[in-house]
Amino acid sequence: MSLSDLISLKGLVTVSVASIISVKAIHLTWKVTKNNVSIKGDNNNVNIVNQELAAAQRGFKLLWNLLVVLTALTYPMWGEAYNSILATAAYFGVPLSIIALVAVISGSGWKRIWDAFYVIGVGATCWLVACAAPYLPSTAQYAGAFGALVRTLKEYGVGGIVASQSANAYMDALMRCTSGLFGFVLLFLSFGFLLFSFLEERSFDDALRRVVTYTGVCALGYLLVGGLLFDHDPGHLATLVSAAFPVSFN
Repeated sequence: MSLSDLISLKGLVTVSVASIISVKAIHLTWKVTKNNVSIKGDNNNVNIVNQELAAAQRGFKLLWNLLVVLTALTYPMWGEAYNSILATAAYFGVPLSIIALVAVISGSGWKRIWDAFYVIGVGATCWLVACAAPYLPSTAQYAGAFGALVRTLKEYGVGGIVASQSANAYMDALMRCTSGLFGFVLLFLSFGFLLFSFLEERSFDDALRRVVTYTGVCALGYLLVGGLLFDHDPGHLATLVSAAFPVSFN
């Protein structure tokens, strides 16, 4: 990514929005005081619940569900803009996650040290987004044909398409469109989930499990965007893996 991309209007808007959301999230996480805590329990168990933070966490879960659906529906129309936004956000992902880590440790103490896993996870997803960058323009192009594919299916039906001489071309275009779209959504979802993981306090096991899970989701998204399902070159998988990891296949 060049400096001109970072200082462009889309780059400035992306960084500004990400920073505002991050600052708000840090503020909500930091606001864990004795006045916001309720204690519930019986003779055997005691649960300490922060009401304000719990409400914020539920709100962000609904927000991310909505964003995933909206991304899948609107990426075919604005694929290039989405690509630029994701690339710019990923460029600043690690600095934002470090700021978040320092904020939660300052506010909640060293018990949040396991949030350091999220910095590693964000770094991994940012790297995978960077590796996927060469494939994103074609992904947006293929996804842009989704509307035309749907109209063709509606006009001719499955039987008409299968009977036509262009059936193979139609299925190839459909595979490129859907796999690329699904892959981009996985990239977007995994990066976003890891970047805002510090909203909730987790144990060592849960934090590590979350990082491994969403890094794996991001890796799958990278492979799909890279054409794993429709590129018939036997060495293409090795090419994708070697581009993201220092692995030798010799």
